[in-house]
Amino acid sequence: MRAIAVIAGRVFARPKPPTEAEIADRARARHAQELATAYEKAIAQELAARGRAVHLYRTEGESQASRRAVREHTSAERYREDMGTTLFQLRAHRTITIR
Repeated sequence: MRAIAVIAGRVFARPKPPTEAEIADRARARHAQELATAYEKAIAQELAARGRAVHLYRTEGESQASRRAVREHTSAERYREDMGTTLFQLRAHRTITIR
């Protein structure tokens, strides 16, 4: 009977409030997930801009629209590289835990 009471006490006990370290770990993990999602979106944006630039260059040649598309692709590529660098730095310095 004592064993049943101990088990029931542990099963039905209220969970302990999270510690400051647990809260910080969860925030870091959430931040890492948001960065990873943003990086994936940046890759998709870069590929779409590249496709537009190639399409316009093939169909219109050296036009204003194709030059603008190339600038957009270059900008998207730079943004993706910056996101990748940030994500790498966070993972390399182990400031985040990815679960």
